[in-house]
Amino acid sequence: NSTLSSRFLIGLLAALFIGICILFAPFLSVFVLTIVFGVLFDPVNRRLRRSYGATAAALITITLVTLAIAAVITFVAVQVVAEAGQILSGLQNGTIVPDAVITLVQAKITALIPSAQIDVLASFKSGLSFVVNQAGNIFQSIVTIILTIFLSIVALFYWFKNSDTFRSELIHIIPLAKEDV
Repeated sequence: NSTLSSRFLIGLLAALFIGICILFAPFLSVFVLTIVFGVLFDPVNRRLRRSYGATAAALITITLVTLAIAAVITFVAVQVVAEAGQILSGLQNGTIVPDAVITLVQAKITALIPSAQIDVLASFKSGLSFVVNQAGNIFQSIVTIILTIFLSIVALFYWFKNSDTFRSELIHIIPLAKEDV
């Protein structure tokens, strides 16, 4: 009877753990981003805490994190737009001839795999059609990324604001000697 109740408790705990994992799965990326940026910017937050206090230091650190994320996104976007502009300019002024590019790619594929029967133009059209048809999914992914970043920034604020409490509670929970922590 005792064994049955122990197995039932273990099964109930396993089901509860699986349920919690399913519940929090959509927020896993938020947790990971929060932990990564929290660890990376913790030294900055600690230094700012000495001068400005917990809340102001958290706000300043969040501003720095937001600027860092915006800088990376801006850099990537500028590079993509510049590359697309160069390709479009080349197509418009005739320095990039689609037929010549397709013929070159076709020749390279045939040289690498002589038995390949690949129509590069048809494959390109198929790929372009796929991208156009997936525009809704692309937009949804962009919105999801923006929401994830926003939630991570909100979580980071509380991470930085309460970092001393989090640290002391974590040290209390971890079964290590004080000199090992």
